[in-house]
Amino acid sequence: MEAWMSGNNAGIAIVRVSSHMQKDNSPEVQAEVIRNYAQSVGIRIIRVEKIIESAKEALSRVKFNDALQGAVKDKIRHVLFYMTDRECRNYTDLENNVRLVKQDKIVLHYARERKLLWKGSAHSDFLMREFQTLQDKQVSAIISIKVNDAQIRKAQSGWYPGNHPPMGYAHQKLKDENGREKKRGSIIVADSNERRIQQVIREFELRAQGLSYG
Repeated sequence: MEAWMSGNNAGIAIVRVSSHMQKDNSPEVQAEVIRNYAQSVGIRIIRVEKIIESAKEALSRVKFNDALQGAVKDKIRHVLFYMTDRECRNYTDLENNVRLVKQDKIVLHYARERKLLWKGSAHSDFLMREFQTLQDKQVSAIISIKVNDAQIRKAQSGWYPGNHPPMGYAHQKLKDENGREKKRGSIIVADSNERRIQQVIREFELRAQGLSYG
C-alpha cells in the first residue's frame, strides 16, 4: 500500500464548472476521468459533488467549501479533481487546502495529470502547485479581459446581448457579401415601427419630469 493511502481509501470527487452554459470540461467528462484514475490507484469514490461556481474568488465559493469541509468531517481522506484549475484559481483556497494536506487530513489528487499532493510530498511539489495556481489565475484574468474587450467591440458594432431588445429597437439580420441574410448574427437598430419609438421618447420625457409608474 502506498504511504499516502494510510489505510483509508475513501475519496470524494469534486467536479466543477464555472456556469450552466460552460461546454468544455463538462461534468460528465471530469467525472469519468476521475473515476478511471481512482480505480487505477485504489481509491473508493464515496460521492461525487457537482458544483457550478467560479474558482476565482474564495469568498464566493460556498458550495466548494461545504463539499471540502464535509469530506474532512466524514474523514474522507482523498479529494479528487479533474485538473488543478478545477480546484482553485486563487491563493486563499490554495493556502487553506495545503494547510489541510500538511495536517494530514486530506490528500489532493489531480486525475488528468495523474499527480497528488500529500503530507509527505516533496517541497518542490508544493512549490509547483503554487506556480500552477499562479498560471491558472493568470489564464482566468486574460480570458476575462478578452471577453470584456469582445463584448465592448460587439456593442459598438450594434450587437445586443439578448434575444429581446428594449422597446424602440429591433434585431436586424446580418447580410453576406451578396446581400443575402445570414442564418446567424444580427445587430440592434431603431425599430421600424414609429409608434413604438414615439412611445419610448414620451416615457423618457415623463420620467425627466419626475413622474414614474408608482
